[in-house]
Amino acid sequence: MARGLADFIVAESDRLILGVLGGARTTGIFSVAKEVSTLPSSEIVLPICRALTPTLSTIAGDPARLSAAIGKSLSGTMLIAAPVALGFALISNEFVTLLFGPKWTESIPILSILCIGGIAYAFREIAANALVITGNIRTTVMLSWANASVLILLFYPAYKLFNLTGIAWLIVISAFVTASAYALTLSKLNIASDKSLISGLLRPITSAALMYFITNYIFHHIDYFNPAINLGL
Repeated sequence: MARGLADFIVAESDRLILGVLGGARTTGIFSVAKEVSTLPSSEIVLPICRALTPTLSTIAGDPARLSAAIGKSLSGTMLIAAPVALGFALISNEFVTLLFGPKWTESIPILSILCIGGIAYAFREIAANALVITGNIRTTVMLSWANASVLILLFYPAYKLFNLTGIAWLIVISAFVTASAYALTLSKLNIASDKSLISGLLRPITSAALMYFITNYIFHHIDYFNPAINLGL
């Protein structure tokens, strides 16, 4: 419950604070960007977590087997989440234009940034469940509240200095820092080996990054002036 409260603050506090600082239009633009950016994570990562958690719990009494299974779970999840997150960032322009219309184009840069955070979100969810399965519930609560506290403390200066772009980068950077803290915790507690963490993260993220830059380069040099054609490609 304590972790859920922290996660709720992370998920909803930004729009509440923006409603006070920026007004209805600013909040609306950010809300659309955030809701769309979380679609890959909520539709792919959460179902995976719901399936993995009870399965991993059945082998919690065998540390070696559990460690290997957690490493494979992280690797498999990232293999899906990384390309989907960056791929969604690639099509953010066409996606928003077709589904929401030109009035919401201001949300596109914010959406592209927030999509990147989906990679960290995917890792964090699997890692948090691994800590819960191994009885390290207090650790997950501390990490969740640390993330929530950082977001709340830095929200105002990020907005004042960089507007919505600053808020988006704050969320993404905070997500990656928290994911790194989870990775260090898993390694320190011997829940997952350093080798499985590195190989499970490095290969899918590197491949997804190459996909992103190559596709982005192609789209910059080929303009079909039609969002539907670009989205299909």
